[in-house]
Amino acid sequence: MVFVLLYLLLVVVLLPAVVLFALQQEIKQQDTTAHVGGLFVILALPISMWEIVQHMIYYSRPSLQKHIIRILWMVPIYALNGWVGLVFPNQGIYVDCARECYEAYVIYNFLVYLLNYLNAEMDLEINLSLKPQVKHTFPLCWLPDWRMGRELVYCCKHGILQYTLIRPLTTAIAFICELKGVYGEGQFKANVAFPYVIAANNLSQFMAMYCLVLFYRANKEELRPMKPIGKFLCIKAVVFFSFL
Repeated sequence: MVFVLLYLLLVVVLLPAVVLFALQQEIKQQDTTAHVGGLFVILALPISMWEIVQHMIYYSRPSLQKHIIRILWMVPIYALNGWVGLVFPNQGIYVDCARECYEAYVIYNFLVYLLNYLNAEMDLEINLSLKPQVKHTFPLCWLPDWRMGRELVYCCKHGILQYTLIRPLTTAIAFICELKGVYGEGQFKANVAFPYVIAANNLSQFMAMYCLVLFYRANKEELRPMKPIGKFLCIKAVVFFSFL
């Protein structure tokens, strides 16, 4: 209760006070952004750490909770990464490398979380083999259908896991190119690495998201109690808003 009251006090009093102080003192734009961003980091860290600690205290389902804890670590990592990028903009790419690798790790943990949940309730492959065929959708509707059962699980799993390999690889390439001065962040030119790295990342991420959606469609009824869509949207929201 004390924790909640202190947190509310921080949100209601301290946040507006810092914003008003920054405006009144006419602090330069970068410093203002860094101060306000730092305050939001302070607000985000206690919530995420509280959730992580609660799962560690009530560790009753290790096969699921260890993946939940790894996913929850995304909030402090992304919050601190965003703040460091504001304070040290010229060094932002180096901390972004670690963040992007962790994003791939989170996608992997989300997949294993779903698989462990389903396998705890049933034999997933046998259950899928008894269901009607799930067909591909646009823009991959031209692909042959993945047979329900082992083939569907195998293809979806590897379609998602390829992102966990591609993303760290392209991150390493971006890091090396930045050291050599040929990365060209934000530049869509043929003589810099940035557009090629972005294209590879987007294609890999699209395939991972497609396979995740297809896997959900095949197991929609079984996954309904855990409401995976909301959880996944929260993960992507953290990625999206930190990217902005």
